[in-house]
Amino acid sequence: GSRTPHQQNNTKNRKVTTMKRFLPQISLGDRLMLAAGLILFVILPFGVYGLDQLTVANREMEEITRENNLRVEQARIMQDILRERTISIYAIFITDDPSSQQEGALKLKNLGIAFMAARDKLSGMTSGVEESRILGRMRVQAAESQPSVDEAIDNLLAGRIAAARALIRRDVVAAQKQIALEMNNLLVKQKVGAEQAIAEAARTYGNTRLLTLRARESEARARSPR
Repeated sequence: GSRTPHQQNNTKNRKVTTMKRFLPQISLGDRLMLAAGLILFVILPFGVYGLDQLTVANREMEEITRENNLRVEQARIMQDILRERTISIYAIFITDDPSSQQEGALKLKNLGIAFMAARDKLSGMTSGVEESRILGRMRVQAAESQPSVDEAIDNLLAGRIAAARALIRRDVVAAQKQIALEMNNLLVKQKVGAEQAIAEAARTYGNTRLLTLRARESEARARSPR
């Protein structure tokens, strides 16, 4: 018998989910082109054109754009944490109050934990090869500087301010600058990827819609009485 609207909707959702599963680690623009190509590959040989195919195409484009927006938002969260961490490091050098130093040490530690959690969350999202490489470099830089960060925090909590400042000046500041540069590179890559994705989404969806409408017109002419 005929399927209910709920069953039809589930079928469409499965199609979108299947596309996502097989397009995990390539750029947004390439994913959009492959998604549109996959739809055309399915509908062209059988002459099956209609709103159902357009709906699947549109949902895939929307889902890819939504994922990109989530990644950009997560990268902004990382950037904000990094900015707060830089301010905390600066504060350690401008105050000699022991309680403020200890508070700064704990804040520095907590911001480091928050940054790593945000970075790992972004790594778990779908992203292109370039984004993964940047995140990988950031992970290495953070790991290399972490012993110095931990030692500086221990010195601050123990009241050894001069030793803590020397460690921060020698190791932590340089690592922080490198991570900040990689963060900027990541945001640039995401911006370019988003712009390309939007343009490609408009083009591929427009082409799919145009092809579908032309096919429907051809079918209507073929069925009309001569």
